[in-house]
Amino acid sequence: MGINIPRKRKINILTSRSKKGNVGLEIIILIVVLFCFSLIVRFMYPVFTDLKDVVDDEENVPDAAKARMNDIYDRYPPIFDWAFVFILGFMWIGSLITAFFIDSHPLFFVFTVIVLIVIFYVAADISNSHQEIVEDADLVGDYDSFPMTNWVMNHLLEIIIVISFTVAVALYMKVSVL
Repeated sequence: MGINIPRKRKINILTSRSKKGNVGLEIIILIVVLFCFSLIVRFMYPVFTDLKDVVDDEENVPDAAKARMNDIYDRYPPIFDWAFVFILGFMWIGSLITAFFIDSHPLFFVFTVIVLIVIFYVAADISNSHQEIVEDADLVGDYDSFPMTNWVMNHLLEIIIVISFTVAVALYMKVSVL
């Protein structure tokens, strides 16, 4: 014979099981992952360059190790440049697949458009911030070593618009099968 007191239910947007149209969250995660990956790779490149120089100057290091270090150093930019492009592509494909399997009402499309306008502003700001950071030669090293990353981050707004449009189409324009 007790009194049932309803408990407040905490709703977490990241782990909610009733996700209905999470285009905005997926795009924000994509932007953050691309920005962070790009900066981490760029900040590590000068560190790796210094490490290579130290190994080259050491007399106790065998020539085979020096040759291997130079080989790894030469492969660093293309490997991580392509890794950046693969991250972008696979996150886009993953967003499309999850958007296709989520049931959503077309009424949420209006809300999604409003959220996406804010996200587009943020994407343009992050693109500009990234440009300023990577052009500082003392901070991140060689700008031209990562051409694909540079292109994607310089055109981040346009890429996010295309990704958002395709994910929104996959999310809201499905034909219901009875």
